[in-house]
Amino acid sequence: IIPALLNAKSSVSIYVRSEDLPLGAGLGSSAAFCVACSAALYRLREKTGIMGVAAVDRNIKDNNTRPEQASLDIINAWAFASEGVIHGNPSGLDNTVSCYGGAVYYQKDAETGNLRAFHELVVPPLDMILTNTFIPRSTKALVAGVHKVKEDFEFTVDVFAAIGRISDQFRKALDPGDRGYRDTAKISQLIRTNQNLLKAIGVSHE
Repeated sequence: IIPALLNAKSSVSIYVRSEDLPLGAGLGSSAAFCVACSAALYRLREKTGIMGVAAVDRNIKDNNTRPEQASLDIINAWAFASEGVIHGNPSGLDNTVSCYGGAVYYQKDAETGNLRAFHELVVPPLDMILTNTFIPRSTKALVAGVHKVKEDFEFTVDVFAAIGRISDQFRKALDPGDRGYRDTAKISQLIRTNQNLLKAIGVSHE
C-alpha cells in the first residue's frame, strides 16, 4: 500500500520487533506499526527523494501553513491507508493517537461514515490497571461481526446510542469545569457499563 501511495518503483523491506506492546490485544499495535513505518518512509523520501509525491501529499501541504504539521498529517494519512488494509474499515482513531499523541474524542457521520471531527482531550492523571488476557483476536473479524449484528438486530441502534452517551459523559468527567471532574467512581461505572454494551455486540469476552 505504501509504495502505491508514493508511486515508488522499487520495493521496500521492513523489519519490526515489538517487545512491550502485545499484538492482537486491542492496544493499537497495528496503528503504532503503521505510523512507525509511514514515518520512516516519509523520512527516507525527504532524505533521498527516491519516491514520488502522491496527490494526497500535495493536497495536505497546499492546505497547511505549518511544515511540521503537514508532515504529521501526511504520515497519518499513510498510516490510515495502511490500517485499512489490515482492518478493512478502521475509524482512524488509533493511528491518529499514535501519530499525534495525547487523547482524542471523535465522532463519525452516521450517514456517510466519515469522521466528523477530532477533538484533543486534556486528560488528568488517572490510576488505571490494564490487564492482558492473552486471548488473541482479530480487529478486522470483530468489526465485520459488529456490522453483521447491526444488520440482523435492530436493538444495536440503542446500544450504539448508549455508547455515544457514555462517551459524552466520560469526556465531561475529564473537564475541570464539570461537577463530576475526576469522579473515579463515576468513571469506573461508565467503563463497566460500556464494557457490558460492547459484550452485547460481540466485541468483548468473559
